[in-house]
Amino acid sequence: EPNHYSSPYDMVTLARYGMQYPLFRELAAATYYDISRSNIAYTIENLNPRLWAYPGADGVKIGYTENAGRAIVASATRDGHQVFVAFMRSEAGLVPDATELFDWAFNSFVWPE
Repeated sequence: EPNHYSSPYDMVTLARYGMQYPLFRELAAATYYDISRSNIAYTIENLNPRLWAYPGADGVKIGYTENAGRAIVASATRDGHQVFVAFMRSEAGLVPDATELFDWAFNSFVWPE
């Protein structure tokens, strides 16, 4: 849709909502998923590089459009605290950009006990 726009804030809002549901969380965190139906079986691999590259990464989605460029909404959990990051037009790459944001969040904030 030519007039459909979403911001990184919108994507985090949707991801936070989705991650409340166990099946969504399971699928968003899966590095691969085996599908087997009657006489067909195959494996789908998740293309989200954050799942392999960051300790505690547990989802959510990557994407690309002409307007947004390389984009991601990602989640990581450390010590029971979940952080979401999202950005569009990544120039350095999804892994380095998200790593910098996650590291900043986990190193800059203290959560109450």
